[in-house]
Amino acid sequence: MTTVTYAGDSITNPENSFSWTRFLTGTDLRLVSGVGISGATSAAVRNAVAPVDADVLVVMVGTNDIRLGVGRSTIRDNIAAIVEVVGADHVVIGQVAPSNLTDYGADHIDRAAGGFAHNRDLARFTADRGWLLVDPWFPVRRLDGTYASGAADADGVHPTVATGTTAGAILSTAIRIAAGGASA
Repeated sequence: MTTVTYAGDSITNPENSFSWTRFLTGTDLRLVSGVGISGATSAAVRNAVAPVDADVLVVMVGTNDIRLGVGRSTIRDNIAAIVEVVGADHVVIGQVAPSNLTDYGADHIDRAAGGFAHNRDLARFTADRGWLLVDPWFPVRRLDGTYASGAADADGVHPTVATGTTAGAILSTAIRIAAGGASA
């Protein structure tokens, strides 16, 4: 049995019907606890996590930071702090989901482009630490960083339940790979 903990925002919050945490596959994975806060920035998640006795930690943060214009280096620092505090044996970092919002708010933030840049930065960041990076959204991510037709909820930010189901299956595979040897 592989125990799994998580740290993230609404897409990670198991109370939400579209959350990947609801769709882990197989009887060999068991969620033990975690933090999933709707609307949370990486700093809010960092402040909410605690040590967890788990084999694998899955972190998926950054969407709300991008929405608020938080810098990518701050997000990376918060991810590192989350991993350190939780203390799981192995780490999976999930890329942020696509976004259909390309002109968001008074500051006209392109959340699709911001997510693309954040995810690109995660590649080097995770490799340098021996963490496993996975894009559970690749089946529905278009090249411009938006969702494929029908893959997002009406808000353009959250996945549909079907998309969350697919992401859960992909993350299940990543968790098994990490538990088999990716370093923390």
